[in-house]
Order: sequence, then structure tokens, then C-alpha cells
Amino acid sequence: EEEEEEHQPGHTLILKDGEVEEEGEEGTDDEQQQQQQQPLKHRQQQRSQAVSNFVIYPASHHIVTKEEKERVIRHIREELDIRLGELRAYGKEMEAKRLAFRTEANLEALETLGYCKGVENYARHLAGRNPGEPPETLLDYFPYDGQWMLMVDESHVSLPQIRGMFRGDVKRKLSLVRHGFRLPSALDNRPLQEDEFWARVPQAVLVSATPGPLEQHLAHEAININNFMKRHANKESSSQPNDKSSNNAENIDDNTTIVQGGMGKGNSSNRGRNSVNSSLSNGASRDG
Repeated sequence: EEEEEEHQPGHTLILKDGEVEEEGEEGTDDEQQQQQQQPLKHRQQQRSQAVSNFVIYPASHHIVTKEEKERVIRHIREELDIRLGELRAYGKEMEAKRLAFRTEANLEALETLGYCKGVENYARHLAGRNPGEPPETLLDYFPYDGQWMLMVDESHVSLPQIRGMFRGDVKRKLSLVRHGFRLPSALDNRPLQEDEFWARVPQAVLVSATPGPLEQHLAHEAININNFMKRHANKESSSQPNDKSSNNAENIDDNTTIVQGGMGKGNSSNRGRNSVNSSLSNGASRDG
């Protein structure tokens, strides 16, 4: 049987006019040495295969058309003129010069290159949003039918960060705006406020061992957290543990007595079982 001819080392695949052609046997040693001395980029192009299509993704998601770019630049200049007038009215000439220099440099880069350093500070103009309007976030890409649920673990730690992210961002950028490093529109490139965040969440489950007033406020009539915790605490045990308070001088002895009495002596049903003790401090753990 005639075997299929394999590609031999002496053959080279080259790309000509968008089609792959196969070159014959290599030439003399001098020609091979001359090919090896060619730039690596040129040798890689010779081994390239034909590609019908490919996708080039932008390096930034702040991308607009040529017509929209002209609108963006016009709106930025209008805001710049208004802000420069405000700064000079308060006698802040140095801040006005700084803002004018930085903004004009960014506008020049936008006109010639289509982007600039810190382009996210002009996100409101690029997106065509109104002043104060919240930006688009990942939550805006979730289904609008409400058929999804947010799970928040350790909610007593996670939920305050929603409020803290917005306040921290505003505090930092206000200082930049006041000293002429940013236009006021930079404040609109921000995290969501707390009410804006929850307006985009159809339903949520908050998981916490220590739910606080915020969780109870969000749950309101949907569920009574205190009763829920009481019903589900130690649900695998048929009886609730007995609580007993004692001072620091007696707690170690009391704990030893309870463990010895409940787990071994006089209690055949618990004999051979283990006991787990937890303490609130390293000192109490060492003393035990």
C-alpha cells in the first residue's frame, strides 16, 4: 500500500498572497546558513499558516466612535471652562493652571490617539451619562427578570464595605478636584451607593453567625433573624446546651467538672466521647 507522504524536514511552508505553498528541498549549506541568519520574525512569517479571520480586543472598555469622540471632547472642554471660572473666582490661580494643563494634555491625546492616561476619569462623558447618574457595573449585566440570587457570606463584614467603598472613593477624589488634579465629573466614576446596589439585587441570602441591625433591616418582614437562628441552632442535637456563667477564677474548675461528669463518670451513654472547649482569649486557653 502506498503510504501517505509526511512533511519532510527539507520542506518549508511559506505564505504567499494569503495561501500556503510548500517550498522544495533546501539549498546548499551557505543558503541554509543565510536563512538561519535572517531575523526571527521573518523566519516565523515563513512558517505561518493562512488565517481566515481573527479578533483584536480593545485594551480599554472606554471605546467610542469618531463622532462620539468629538462629542466627548466638546463636553469636556465645556466642563473645563466652567470649572476654571469657579477656581479663579475663589482666587485659586495655581489650581486653575494645573487643571488646564492636565486636561488640555489629555484632550490632545484623545484627539490624536483616541485614549489618554486616566481616561476612566472622563467615563461620564464617554458613556453619555448625566451628572450624578450611577455608572454601569457587573450587576447591570445580570438578567433583568430577577431569576438570580445574591449569596453574601459573613455579611456582617461584607455589607458595610458597600457603604464604605462609595464614601472612601468620594473622599479621595474630592481632594483631587479641589486642588485642580481632576474635573468634577471624575466623581461620577465611582462605586454604587448602598441604595443603588440593592436596587439591582432582586433577592439575597445573608449568611452570618452574628447578624446585626443591618441584616435585620434588610430582612424586615421576609424573615425574623432571631427566631430563625433559634430554630436552626444545633438542629442536629435533640436538646439545647445548658448555659452557665462563672467568674475567671472558677471557670477552669467548673469546666473540668462538667467535662468529667458529663463525658465519663456516672454517664454510661456519653462514656468514650470527646469534648470540644472554646475560649475567648489566648490566656484562658493556656490556663485550661
